[in-house]
Amino acid sequence: MRNEVNEVVSVSILNYFRARKSEISQQIGILLALILFVGTFAAISPAFRSFTNIRNVSVNISFVWIIAFVFNLLMISGGVDLSVGSVMGFAACTMGAAIVQYNLPSYIGIIVGLISAILIGVVNGILITKLKLPPLLVTLGMLMLVRGLCYLVTKNFTIQLTEQFAGKIIVWLGNGRIFGIPLPIFVAFFVFILCFVIQSFTAMGRNVYAMGGNEMTARLAGIRVDRTQITLYILTAFCAGISGILLAGLLQSAQPIIGTGMEFRAITAILIGGTSLFGGRGNIIGTVLGAILVGVIFNIIVIFGFPFFATSVIEGSIIILAVLLDTQLQKRFTRMTKRARQAA
Repeated sequence: MRNEVNEVVSVSILNYFRARKSEISQQIGILLALILFVGTFAAISPAFRSFTNIRNVSVNISFVWIIAFVFNLLMISGGVDLSVGSVMGFAACTMGAAIVQYNLPSYIGIIVGLISAILIGVVNGILITKLKLPPLLVTLGMLMLVRGLCYLVTKNFTIQLTEQFAGKIIVWLGNGRIFGIPLPIFVAFFVFILCFVIQSFTAMGRNVYAMGGNEMTARLAGIRVDRTQITLYILTAFCAGISGILLAGLLQSAQPIIGTGMEFRAITAILIGGTSLFGGRGNIIGTVLGAILVGVIFNIIVIFGFPFFATSVIEGSIIILAVLLDTQLQKRFTRMTKRARQAA
């Protein structure tokens, strides 16, 4: 049994380095696409290349980054979480309700919002790992359930979070700066560093790749798969909660629709960046580039006045193309694995 495990691990390592070559090629392709888009539309539109627009695009992308970096680790491990957009809204709404409706201090409201997000992550993790329910269906159901809770908590109204109602700290969360950097971008950078270190230099990062490559082999190798997956679902929900609270601060209101569609935007960025839907393959640098590309495309749609439905059409098309590419790459890696095993 030990020899079989070692053989599978050796093949997985070989395929990992081969996969890295494809990931780098894909990231170069994303970078070239970014240069093409930015260069072309910057030459056409002064509004697109203005400092104000660049700042706004960067802040908007940062909300995706905060979620996508941890979500990327979850997808590498073979998991998925479609509820992150609703968790964003739930964290913002519970925070707003705690502060405005129950007159709690702002910092208590923030803690309440983050705890509510964490609880959703715990429920997702337990349902998926302990009850062995499909992640896609569990988190899809949670997406709808939690969005309903957003309307319940706010009583279907927008909760105002201006300084008059919620104090300066909430407004600062969305509009403040640290060393001149907008706070959402600063937080996104911190999350990036944390996830990059986890992915590249820790046992957890290695375990994530092993779980996504072959869960049974990971269990045989002594990896605590269930505990790691629950941790990833909690971290993903926690980051979604942070993103929702920051966005509520920027909007100075807690709306039940906050975060709607964010799960698909995060997944789009992750898939474009080269992370596989099947697990075992992905890189955080690709997620950075993928989120920027998606953000730039949506910004171009707004600036050039394309119809509203164009956003959904383009986002759906990008996801389909990314899944198609991922499927082809997965077939290629499967053939590589078979040849490697035969050679061994």
